[in-house]
Amino acid sequence: MPPIITNPDSVLDTRYSSNELARYRYPGDLDLRPGSELHKKIVNEVMIRARESRNVTQSRESQWNLLEHSLTAYVPKSEKERLVQEKDSRKPVSVVVPVTYAALDTLMTYWVGAFLKEPLFPYRGVGPEDMIGAAVLEQVIATQARRAKMGLDLYTMWRDALVYGFGAMTLQWEVTKALRPVAKPRGVLSTLGSWLNLGGKEEAVETVVFEGNRLAPIDPYMLLPDPNVPITAVQRGEYVGWGVKENYPGLLSQEVQSDGAMFNVKYLKDASGSSSLWTASMQARDRFTPDRPTTHLTSRPIYVIYMYINLIPAEWGLGELERPQKWLFGIGEESIVLRAEPCTNYHGMFPAVICAPDSDGHSAMPTSKLEVSYGLQMTVDWLLSSHITNVRKALNDMFIVDPLRINMEDARNPGPGRFIRLREGAWGTGVEGAIKQFPVSDVTQQHIANIPLLLDLIQRSTGVVDIVQGIMRSGGERRSAEEARGARLSALSRLERMSRLGSMQAHWDLQYMLASQTQQYISESGRVNAVGQLAEVLEKERSKPRGSVRSWPFSPTDLLVDYDIMPADGGVLGGEFADTWVQLLQTVLSGQTPAAAELQQRLDVTRLFLHAARIMGAKNIEDFLRTTDTPMQMQVVPNEQAGNMAASGELVPMEQMANEY
Repeated sequence: MPPIITNPDSVLDTRYSSNELARYRYPGDLDLRPGSELHKKIVNEVMIRARESRNVTQSRESQWNLLEHSLTAYVPKSEKERLVQEKDSRKPVSVVVPVTYAALDTLMTYWVGAFLKEPLFPYRGVGPEDMIGAAVLEQVIATQARRAKMGLDLYTMWRDALVYGFGAMTLQWEVTKALRPVAKPRGVLSTLGSWLNLGGKEEAVETVVFEGNRLAPIDPYMLLPDPNVPITAVQRGEYVGWGVKENYPGLLSQEVQSDGAMFNVKYLKDASGSSSLWTASMQARDRFTPDRPTTHLTSRPIYVIYMYINLIPAEWGLGELERPQKWLFGIGEESIVLRAEPCTNYHGMFPAVICAPDSDGHSAMPTSKLEVSYGLQMTVDWLLSSHITNVRKALNDMFIVDPLRINMEDARNPGPGRFIRLREGAWGTGVEGAIKQFPVSDVTQQHIANIPLLLDLIQRSTGVVDIVQGIMRSGGERRSAEEARGARLSALSRLERMSRLGSMQAHWDLQYMLASQTQQYISESGRVNAVGQLAEVLEKERSKPRGSVRSWPFSPTDLLVDYDIMPADGGVLGGEFADTWVQLLQTVLSGQTPAAAELQQRLDVTRLFLHAARIMGAKNIEDFLRTTDTPMQMQVVPNEQAGNMAASGELVPMEQMANEY
């Protein structure tokens, strides 16, 4: 069975003795006691693959740290800068110009607009008999997405992909149980009370409050991909794994609620809280977090490696099967097996996806969009910081003085409105030559002028030009509206290329696995909102007027249909063609030409109007559709009467109505 995460509130299993380690019952009658030969083999095989993967990913971490530096407002001060601000906190020191951050913010805004639409994961039935089931499946997964806040997980994956070059995600089936009060009839009148719905004493009953898919973004620092395949070909690899920072009480709770899938957690009671794979990397990453508190011993982390491996069970001593089979392993503290189970998912895939829109399709570790412009970002930071340093130096008022003629105490602390006195021997000789300001030349005066040139190069390399960021430059030759529209479409096309590739790499597999795991593991019946595709299908297939059905019941067997995924295309360019759609709608509604009249016969004008409204930004246009099946009444009047009604304004020509849209 797949990994199951729960939120238990119950106490630990009483089978555990406080004086000795638990005597576990291992799945499949396997000998997974720490120290056994099978246990040693599993730990050894998993750690060999983990270290092989870390040798590849660790080489990229120094560059990742630099990128994080360019995205943070906090910059660790040098000792010299610290002394400067101790004397005067108002004096500026080294800064990071937030150019890369602005580029990332713009790119993320595009991805959010392209993908975070309802429903996040649309589906369609393969045959006519699958239409209602696929529409219900779409609504079930939409409910899971809202409950599990999948949009936030997708956002994390996209951000990682743009910053580090790839973003990774795993999905798990979660069953969450909690106590719920239930009224129970009691006493001699319990039967009568139940008939009369009088209730009785409330009892707490453990019930399922949520079952469904939950996404879990993987920290790029802790991903363990197979380096023998491209980063985007995760399903072709022999294995894929990742690390998670857990804690001892949390692992114990998972063990109790896992129904035997997790074990050996008691052996981690005295865990060291460190890892040969990640401890140094995490410390280097946290150096940009100021005043980070020291981890207390009672809350020390436990690093757990989860790894899916495509293996032959007979060769590992895990059974008699002679063909490849995917298994999940969990290793705590790099030495204790916590999980070992075959994957029984119907989709037969590694439940993990990787998004790397700038990958070349061959490399195990790609570069990111922001990494391309890091050198320019560093140059911009240096130009501004060096100019600030030079200005601060010039404002220090450096003077050359003759100590034999000048009272040095006055010169050191002149203050506003005070005097600098000459020594008694220099009285009457004049002040020329006694004090002179040191000449200061600003060698950084062109730095500020050069920064816009570098900013333009950064925008060109990332595709985040001014017009995409909503900035209109003043001055220069005036552009027409058509030229501005063409420039914006060209800029958005570059961003659309990234999002389309990212959708193919990660969203398609993710969408397929979400539906497959829902069909396989869902056990509770329920109801879904009859909106969107479901309302449309019910209207066509069951003759249910749109809006007349608010919710639709389903059982797990209703979801066992053939489906096709309908992934988002990653484009947000539709709004750019709003004027074209309005003109097309006007042409169809006018009916003035034979071609327009034929279009009225062959096209569904209502759906055409709804599509145009969505293009122009309407989010709830379906709310204005008729909710009754009463047909519109057509009235035929003589030509003379129609002419009089038109003259009085009771009738309006069709072309006039079209022009009003």
